[in-house]
Amino acid sequence: MLPKPTLVPARRFKHRLRSGIDHAARWTGILRWLERRATRGHTILMYHRVLPDAVCRSYPLPTLAMPIGAFREQVEFLARHCEVLPVCELAGRSEVSSPGARPRVSITFDDGYRDNYETAAPILEAAGVRATFFVTTGFVETGAPLWFDLAIELLSRAPSNALSRAARSHFDASDAERLRERSVNVPEWMEVLKTLTPRTRGAFLEDVGADVGPVDVRGRFDAMTPEHVAELARRGHEIGSHTVHHPLLPQLADAELDLELAQSMQSLSTWIGRTPAGFCYPNGDHSERVVDAVKRAGYRYACTVEAGINMPSTDPLRLRRMDITPENSGITGDRCDLTAFRSEFCGLHQGLRA
Repeated sequence: MLPKPTLVPARRFKHRLRSGIDHAARWTGILRWLERRATRGHTILMYHRVLPDAVCRSYPLPTLAMPIGAFREQVEFLARHCEVLPVCELAGRSEVSSPGARPRVSITFDDGYRDNYETAAPILEAAGVRATFFVTTGFVETGAPLWFDLAIELLSRAPSNALSRAARSHFDASDAERLRERSVNVPEWMEVLKTLTPRTRGAFLEDVGADVGPVDVRGRFDAMTPEHVAELARRGHEIGSHTVHHPLLPQLADAELDLELAQSMQSLSTWIGRTPAGFCYPNGDHSERVVDAVKRAGYRYACTVEAGINMPSTDPLRLRRMDITPENSGITGDRCDLTAFRSEFCGLHQGLRA
């Protein structure tokens, strides 16, 4: 595992500045105004994993892991102040909220990790809310790690010469040179790997794996089982599709694309006893061709990773989501700064980034 990077002064200053803006927005009433504005639409929040604080601190992609205590605080806040329902119950609503209505919110999880079932779902249910879980069916069915989790392990263990050699063989010259040094962090490597075709990416990982040797990821990236998925559905959660193998869909040929969409729908239908309504684009990547394929496959809505609030006019096959991470929700240890969380949830941070 690579060490967690130190919070450099520039990032520390940015964190303090944003915290000051968040609290100023609360004191001046701007935050409350933004929350009232959010009642006009449907806000979808995006999570991936809920893990113990110590595990989150060492997680190689920290934006994907939320500490348990912080997640509980966020869910309890939403349950008190919002109408929280699965995406399928809110997507496409056209009625205008009445004055004084609560913001309409959906909580979503991507991929299908076991902690979604063991940790996140009980927290949600204790607060009286239900979520939408977008499941990568091949991951759940076989338990084999997702390609990016395997890549994380290989990148963090591989000798620098093995990475350089594999990069020269499979990356273009500029990427290979940029990633030549071992000090480059895992997220930078991952961004390049996402741009490769599945075949090229697989060949790169195979080459690196030959130098690293067998990698045991049990206990780190465990998947739910089909029985877990079925149980979540029985308890009132929504189950949606996240493909079979988590490919970046615009990279696939038409036949491969159709197969990913159809097979994942079929597996989920078998497990939960009904056809899933929703789909989630892996990595958020989509194109007109991909959207057309998703519609043709029979999905009623699909989620992206584009930030924003969904209005009645929003295309149901291009729903926006707010990515909730430890950084943008003011996590300190296992606690959440609810003012920072509110600022992210209602779009204040999105406006500042723009």
